[in-house]
Amino acid sequence: MEITLITKKNKIFSMGKAQADIVSSVLIVIISLSLVASAYTWGMYLIEKRKSTTIVERVEKYFDRSNPNSIASRIEDVAVSGAEVVFNLDVDGIWVLNPCSDSAISSGCIGNDDRNNTIMFAFNTKATDVKPGAGWIPNICGSGIGLLGKDAPSVVCKRSDVSGDSYNVTYQIWLRELDDSLSNPTTGIKYLLIPDQKERCKSTYCISAGKSVKLSKGSMTQTNVNGKNLITTEIKVLFV
Repeated sequence: MEITLITKKNKIFSMGKAQADIVSSVLIVIISLSLVASAYTWGMYLIEKRKSTTIVERVEKYFDRSNPNSIASRIEDVAVSGAEVVFNLDVDGIWVLNPCSDSAISSGCIGNDDRNNTIMFAFNTKATDVKPGAGWIPNICGSGIGLLGKDAPSVVCKRSDVSGDSYNVTYQIWLRELDDSLSNPTTGIKYLLIPDQKERCKSTYCISAGKSVKLSKGSMTQTNVNGKNLITTEIKVLFV
């Protein structure tokens, strides 16, 4: 007959091995949960970033002058054809209108600073296609009078600024004066952005969190400015 003896030493050894197995199992579970949590967090980050990238690309298209349906193109179409259009941008953000002064011949309206006669749109995003903190790109908004027949009446600039763990991206459409000569002009044209809603405007600007902008043509005026025949066309802006 074969008899197996279990000594005290073997018993202690057996209990230690069981405890080690339990600890190992717990560690495996903890590591597995950590990996799952990390994968989930990273996956959500990638999904959120891709979503933000899609929004950035969509807004870029809305402000691209080469796009006939962009807001810059729509403004120029309204000035020429007189048609009334509504521009829709399905992205949460803030619109700001920095209009011309009340008088078409005032220095504030005819001036070419980078804030005057502009429409701006700002939104927050997790992604950006502009170097944060680099200022306006291209840096030509408010750069001066353009040449009639060569330059476009509208200039589009954009910038990106860090805001916590995200970015504030801002687009700006600036409408400049165009003259037939940069040295001795006799004729010039300019589109003047004016508010079509006084109740949403502060003393010098208008602001809205809406997603639609209604554009319509206002009056046209010819004014002699230092011997130059300046033709101005009002573009009425209504935030809907």
